[in-house]
Amino acid sequence: MLNCKSLQTVTLLDRTSRRIVDLPIGYRGFEVGDEFLVGYGLDWKGHFRSLRSLWAILDFTRPAKDPVALFAIAHPKSADSLTS
Repeated sequence: MLNCKSLQTVTLLDRTSRRIVDLPIGYRGFEVGDEFLVGYGLDWKGHFRSLRSLWAILDFTRPAKDPVALFAIAHPKSADSLTS
């Protein structure tokens, strides 16, 4: 085991409303609410993981019918290649 002098928790997204145990966060990127987030490695049913930014999905009606819809909004120039 390494002999470290300190150990801190780092998180990009901190959802404090869902935290079960009070955990001290040493470094926090963003505090987020209960919105469902996609992009930047986070996905919904295997979709939207490759978005280059974080998006909050508040209504799943359109993505459920057309999973490419959010990608088309985020990247309008490259969305044409997804549908052809």
